[in-house]
Amino acid sequence: MTQKSIDLFIDAIRKGGAERVCVNYANYLADNNYRVRIVLFREYEDSYINLLDDRIELVYLHCHNASSMLKKIKSTNFVFSSTVITFNHQISIALWFYGRFIDKTKFKLIARNVNFLSRDLHIRKNSIKKFVTILLTKLVYKKIDYFIAQCNDMKDDMVSYLSIPESKITVIYNPVSTSIYKQPDAKKDIDLLFVGRIKKTKRS
Repeated sequence: MTQKSIDLFIDAIRKGGAERVCVNYANYLADNNYRVRIVLFREYEDSYINLLDDRIELVYLHCHNASSMLKKIKSTNFVFSSTVITFNHQISIALWFYGRFIDKTKFKLIARNVNFLSRDLHIRKNSIKKFVTILLTKLVYKKIDYFIAQCNDMKDDMVSYLSIPESKITVIYNPVSTSIYKQPDAKKDIDLLFVGRIKKTKRS
């Protein structure tokens, strides 16, 4: 039986929520007999790389943004897997353009949405880049093959703000790793609930 392959595109595996989800996805897929590659812009010392399964291949493009990512992909003749999952809407849009107009590579593009885009796109300072990003997101993002939203409210935001058909969106809550790292001598003093960043993009 031919092993299925999948690429996960993310800017870096530094310590953060989306980055840990990417690691959990990759480990789960490797356990389910996928050939997994994580394609990254750059490397960070403080990262989750040590939590990755040894079967997962890391590809560093040594670039700084989605535009330079495309140049690296083209110059290195990068061959995509049949399915690509992205963890950033700028990466999603760039790969859609690449597959549509530059290389016409046929792969299924799945965009994982990590923020409420109706807020995330508008909270930054006004600039030409901001308005171009908003325009491209509204025109192109909904053309991507499929989407993962991490909650139902985020799905509703994608439908109302970007007119993405509900049939193209699946809600998958953030996965929890089955490998929990616990200090053997740790003593429990209090119960603590961590909810993440208190930001408008998270609707906090």
